[in-house]
Amino acid sequence: MYSLTEAVLEKFDNPHDFERMCADILNALGYQNVVPIAPRGGSDGGKDITFTTENGGRGLACVTLRNDIDNKFREDFTQRHLGEYDKYMLFCNSYLTAQQKQKFEEYCSKTLKAEFIPRDLEAIRSLLDSSLQTIRQQYIEKYARVQTSYVLDEPPEETLYDLLTLCTVHITVSGAGKHGTGFFIAPEQILTSLEVVKNIYHAFGNNCPESLTVHWNGYGYAARLVQITPTFVECGLALIELHIGKGPCVFLHEDARPSDFLYSYGYPDDFLSGASSTFECEGKTRLHKDFIKFKAGHVSSSILGSPLLNLRTGKVCGIIAHARDNGNADGGIAIPAKTIFECLPDLKNIQQQYHQENTRWLNSLNRT
Repeated sequence: MYSLTEAVLEKFDNPHDFERMCADILNALGYQNVVPIAPRGGSDGGKDITFTTENGGRGLACVTLRNDIDNKFREDFTQRHLGEYDKYMLFCNSYLTAQQKQKFEEYCSKTLKAEFIPRDLEAIRSLLDSSLQTIRQQYIEKYARVQTSYVLDEPPEETLYDLLTLCTVHITVSGAGKHGTGFFIAPEQILTSLEVVKNIYHAFGNNCPESLTVHWNGYGYAARLVQITPTFVECGLALIELHIGKGPCVFLHEDARPSDFLYSYGYPDDFLSGASSTFECEGKTRLHKDFIKFKAGHVSSSILGSPLLNLRTGKVCGIIAHARDNGNADGGIAIPAKTIFECLPDLKNIQQQYHQENTRWLNSLNRT
């Protein structure tokens, strides 16, 4: 039987609202002194929500939208020590197996000498559909109604320009005074230009701290720079990992020809809320590798990492990597989709599977 609650929970991708909902659930269940540790995002040391148990003990709830529950449990619960809390809860929007529940319960019981209560998707659904109807209405029904643009179905009039905007993110680098653009190429994976994050890379190499903030859909999220290989550095690419659930992804395609009209969306200094740009493809240029050369538009350092949409194919043909002249509207250089696929050998299959299961990009293409 179809369940709206289940459908929305499965596709919930706003960690801040999910944490608020879990805090409201704890309050509704009668727990006292419910306190979200970092409700606006940022480091919480593996502590999401603290509360007082029914017996006056100390409780901790860990909240996640991540799919790798075993890794999340290990990351959060290995930071805890014996006697720190009397009761632990794990809220997640995926289904825990019987083996996972048993393993988590045994760890809390034997190692932490504490009670463990799993609140997986089915447990949350049961509460919301029975005794917590008010919370269901506040979060599930509102989320389904207002956020359909990226949770359930795309808006009926959504164009490719709208969707490309939704696929882009604004990236800021803590302490470096730098910002730039990136875009989703796969669920939880963001591609950007190495120029945006190179200060972090040069300082820390592959052992980068979580000092990136990704701004998407009105919220800021702590993100992590991952697997910057020599190949990535040579090509000027950087890959960022962001655990927010399933968001929309661009459709990459290798075709780009001279005179193709190109469209991009990014976050330049003079339009930090986002702005569009248009260019014209001049063809290939050979540096140490093949790049796409384009003209007739201004490229600032803050739109490096933006996707380059080919209006002839309706697909993203590359990522803006360099400006040809920062002072003039002389266009720039883009890393082509072909090189992106070479750097990420699994990406082509991931993209193919994603867009077979999610036809939103093709639907928007037909409206543009």
